[in-house]
Amino acid sequence: MRRITTVLACAAVLYAVTGSAAQDTNFDDAFAQYDASHYEQAFAAFAKLADEGHCEAARIAREMARFGRQLYAKEFELAPARTERWPQAPDCRATSVAKRK
Repeated sequence: MRRITTVLACAAVLYAVTGSAAQDTNFDDAFAQYDASHYEQAFAAFAKLADEGHCEAARIAREMARFGRQLYAKEFELAPARTERWPQAPDCRATSVAKRK
């Protein structure tokens, strides 16, 4: 039984590392779009990552939608049904603490 638990734990870690590496690359690409003032493309990329459970992308997409008119002279639409599935700040803190261990 212990061997099965160890194998499952290793598989979970491998999946998390592989998935997060791809998400990190996509996050970097989204941030590059943001830095280049391509806000619509950046917002779409952050929102897509948030749909996949990326905490920081969810935070940025929410802030872009909240302050879009003031900061970007553009409104970014977010349907409440979509954002309800996104990770919230407390969930993100728990995830980042777990990653440090």
